[in-house]
Amino acid sequence: MSTINQDLKKDLWRKIEDQRREIIQLAKELIEFPSENPPGDMTEIANFIKEYLNRNGISYTSHEPEKGKINLIAHIGNNSEPTL
Repeated sequence: MSTINQDLKKDLWRKIEDQRREIIQLAKELIEFPSENPPGDMTEIANFIKEYLNRNGISYTSHEPEKGKINLIAHIGNNSEPTL
């Protein structure tokens, strides 16, 4: 693996470790929401995620192809390259 990839990997792990408590707390809160399928109603969890994104200054778009089936697409960075 190249040095750049190794450095990127180290930076990523350091950032994860720095935010470990926040990540664990967020995961705990997310799994408390009923979102199983069926019925697949994602309204409550989508609203929670929208609030989280708003609090953290992250823009997003919301798509609801069917009632209760909500897709959120967060926009992070400069959008110069495709990301996942």
